Amino acid sequence: LEEMAAPAQGWSGDPLSDLKHRPVSRVTHRYPDRALLHLTTSCSMFCRYCFRKTLLNDWSPDFLSGEWKEAILYFEKHPSIKEVIFSGGDPLMVSDAQLAMVLGQLRGIPHLKRIRFHTRVPVTYPSRITEELCEVLVSSDMPTAIVTHFNHPKELTLESGAACDRLRMMDITLLNQSVLLRGVNDKPEILISLSEELFEWGILPYYLHHPDPAEGTGSFNVGREEGLAIEEEMRRRLPGYLVPRYVEDRVGEHHKRQVREL
Repeated sequence: LEEMAAPAQGWSGDPLSDLKHRPVSRVTHRYPDRALLHLTTSCSMFCRYCFRKTLLNDWSPDFLSGEWKEAILYFEKHPSIKEVIFSGGDPLMVSDAQLAMVLGQLRGIPHLKRIRFHTRVPVTYPSRITEELCEVLVSSDMPTAIVTHFNHPKELTLESGAACDRLRMMDITLLNQSVLLRGVNDKPEILISLSEELFEWGILPYYLHHPDPAEGTGSFNVGREEGLAIEEEMRRRLPGYLVPRYVEDRVGEHHKRQVREL
């Protein structure tokens, strides 16, 4: 019921202004050298804390419409873009054939250097990570990274581990970002265990996100001071390469900012 309450001041259905940074259909371009490509509004599950909660549901016609060709032309015409980030929804929820078609079109753009996928599929739908899909994911012939979204050690199942093994066998760089969530992982020992177990799987902890001010997610919010205390305890008990950067996404910034710098 808390998620249905009227949003507090400063909280909105589009907290990162995705719609304002939508130069063409299916593209979000907020940072100079990289842009998001949205293939679908579908996910293998809708996370209750999702910062695109409204965009993927009530506002999906505004957020995601039109053909991919317009997006490909946009990437071709903007040589400053070095990296295309597949986002969504979840980009791995489209078919292998659709993914192969888009990656094939990106392969011909000379200034693109990297491909990245952000996905919860290894967590929530690991059987989707087939050998055939893995072959498609590297078909762009560009260095490829996949950012998984494990938030808690309980999500590290045998099935998820097997899926991540298949990705690593294709020389795909695996990173993880988590969202700091009240009542879920807002304890140092939980996130410390997560980082240690992820590294055993060959996944490097990358980001710990401070929650975005998205409508319907306020009950998951953790105060910044509390988050900084959790980060400090992680720094005390883990080697530096296992401590994800505690970051916040702010509209108007050219990159995510570490909370300790704000």
